[in-house]
Amino acid sequence: MSTRHELIRKFQEMQDRIHSLMEDAVAGPQSPGAGLHMHWSPSVDVFETAEEFVLTAEVPGIERDQIDLQVKDHTLVLRGRRSPGAEVSQQVFHRLERPSGAFERRFSLPEEIDDNKVRASLSEGVLTVTLPKKLRRPHVRRVELKRG
Repeated sequence: MSTRHELIRKFQEMQDRIHSLMEDAVAGPQSPGAGLHMHWSPSVDVFETAEEFVLTAEVPGIERDQIDLQVKDHTLVLRGRRSPGAEVSQQVFHRLERPSGAFERRFSLPEEIDDNKVRASLSEGVLTVTLPKKLRRPHVRRVELKRG
């Protein structure tokens, strides 16, 4: 009779073999240019501070001129393209995990964003978009008291 730990170990080994077989079947040897233009989109984090919303996107290998960033109708639109390197056409790949081609992401923006002050920077493969909140002035309205 097998112990619980042996059963778990056997299950993990079987799972590892299945994953390995699936990866090999999908990745297999590729001829130049095969599978280079896949659908993909960069990973994104969005967080908020008291003054702004910040979006960061992982876009390694993408140059500034290959990124289109727009704010339109309370939506942030991020488009871009990652081109395969020049070496791709001369190589036979056995694994190709970094996708290339076009991508597009859309993010709904809250009303309180100041569209005119949005700024973006690209550093070491990370795009950072800063979306400042509109300054809220305290809205004070005097209420008239009526008699009776």
